[in-house]
Amino acid sequence: MRFSRPAVDATVSALATLVEDPLVVVDVGCRWGFADQWLQLGVNCHTIGFDPDVEECKRLETYYSGHDEVRLVAVGLGEATGTATLYMTKDPGGYSLLPTVKDIVDRHPALDGGKIVGTSTVDVTTLDSWCEAEGVAQVDVIKIDTQGSELSILKGAEKTLEHVQAVEVEVEFNGLYEDVPLFGEIDRFLRDRGFVLWRLRDMAHYSQEGTPTDWWGEEFFYYDALLARFLTGGGQLFWANAYYFKRDVAYPAPEAGWKTLLRNACITSAMGFHDLVGLALLKARDSAPPEVVAQLDSTLAEDPFQLRAEMDFSQSTTVLHGEFRMASDDGRFSGWGWRPPQHLDFGAVRWTGPAREASIDLPYRLPAGTVVRMLIVAAMSSEILDGLVLEVNREPVALTRSPDEHGIVFEGILPAGYASDRHFTRMVLRTPDTIQWNTLHPESLNDTELGVALAWVSVSAP
Repeated sequence: MRFSRPAVDATVSALATLVEDPLVVVDVGCRWGFADQWLQLGVNCHTIGFDPDVEECKRLETYYSGHDEVRLVAVGLGEATGTATLYMTKDPGGYSLLPTVKDIVDRHPALDGGKIVGTSTVDVTTLDSWCEAEGVAQVDVIKIDTQGSELSILKGAEKTLEHVQAVEVEVEFNGLYEDVPLFGEIDRFLRDRGFVLWRLRDMAHYSQEGTPTDWWGEEFFYYDALLARFLTGGGQLFWANAYYFKRDVAYPAPEAGWKTLLRNACITSAMGFHDLVGLALLKARDSAPPEVVAQLDSTLAEDPFQLRAEMDFSQSTTVLHGEFRMASDDGRFSGWGWRPPQHLDFGAVRWTGPAREASIDLPYRLPAGTVVRMLIVAAMSSEILDGLVLEVNREPVALTRSPDEHGIVFEGILPAGYASDRHFTRMVLRTPDTIQWNTLHPESLNDTELGVALAWVSVSAP
């Protein structure tokens, strides 16, 4: 079995070559490094990271040595200049300028890493003051993940925010930290400064001690006509990552000019919002010179901008006859728990993770005796591979393995007593564990938790 590093969308790089001045991205709370989508832009993006942990900044400086477009600043950011207490937790990712709420941490076992183990005094400044002192005239994107101090950082960046086009900020819905501003306060602050909320991602729920956790529910997300179903567990919603864009980015208009539209498209492409990319590029074509239009047309023809292949919902009550096979990058591929597809020399694959479960919805009813096959091309460990479990509409399916030139084909047969009242088929792939990429590859700062990589799935009627 071979391992491949998770891929990053190459479209961003193509767009960045058309932008006159490099993008400027500020990452506040940059522990463990920067997101790949900014680093892949190279000289077309200047990334500035802030973190009050001096040792972490030194480590990152060593890691990024030779990258002149990356800068690390060992200082905390806030609403005013001075010093502050840094609360250190069992999990270094929870370090904060606010203390955790002891009652909340003690009540939720999954929050054990938030227990305070020490404090230190750190220097704090405002982003406005730092930018003025360092001659940084414009910041395009701000990402803030500072465990509760996000609003104070935004308040210290009033002038900087005038030119910022996108903000990624961690928001809390129930307070993990003492006196933490909740989502509503951050949302009001950003809306008053011309931003609109575009999406919430990575919504984190935590269960109280003693709560039964061996049950599953189901929730639905709607994306126009696309209905996405998600397997959900218990727990209370505590935090999520919120994505905001200036109104001109969220609702692009030709009057902005093709250069501005192109720059905004580069930002939204790096952040993975291809709907906004497509809108901006289409409107940029109206005023761009012919040579740029040719490049835009080439970009718009790339896979991320093609219309999703529409699933034929009329087949949702059709019993499978013959064989149905679907590649991991097929436009009909729908389900939770998968990383974006990456393209290898023989085709596309998707990794599971960070959750230990991933699903695939098929628009057919499957009769008993149906043969299910999956090509797994990589796994993060042999234990994960050996512990792979498949359920079809909650029915466990025994799996056998056979070698393939690109990996291992897992095969199972729906048992004689299998039946389901669903109008579609949900396959759930479960791994016993996930492993961070940089556990196996220490040279990488990518700490994404992964399980197995799937190339395709097929079902054959008996």
